[in-house]
Amino acid sequence: MADVRVDGRDSVLLTNELLAFLNRYPDFRFGESIVFGDASHSEGLAMYPVSGALVISETEDIMGNHESNRQYPFYLVYKSGTGSASRAISIKGLLDSVGEWCEKQDYSAFNELGIEVTEISRQTVAAMDSIEENGTENWTISITLYYTKRWSE
Repeated sequence: MADVRVDGRDSVLLTNELLAFLNRYPDFRFGESIVFGDASHSEGLAMYPVSGALVISETEDIMGNHESNRQYPFYLVYKSGTGSASRAISIKGLLDSVGEWCEKQDYSAFNELGIEVTEISRQTVAAMDSIEENGTENWTISITLYYTKRWSE
């Protein structure tokens, strides 16, 4: 097996398609959506890639056909001001629900990228990860998208 490496081209394509996929979650309340997380993300729900698209294994047959097994790990982070226990339960429930929804979907929308998504699965349950100095709570869930990429040379 080759060393694990990051595929930058896949990372950009997958990030955009994954955000569109995640925002199809049907049970958002009050116009919620998931944004790409960056330093300016201070409240609400955001996606943070862990490493980008990782090439886990790759094979080539004698005809020059390649098959590559890959994964794209990411976090969903909900940032919220300090709130009540019912607010915390609501945030945890939303993150767990989005994770469960991801596991049960048809992934054919990703086919346009030239990949076959085989699974999206939660690696953790949602939990409070940290509290910032200003009191903002960071609730997270870790999810990984697994996919296969095939091409010929």
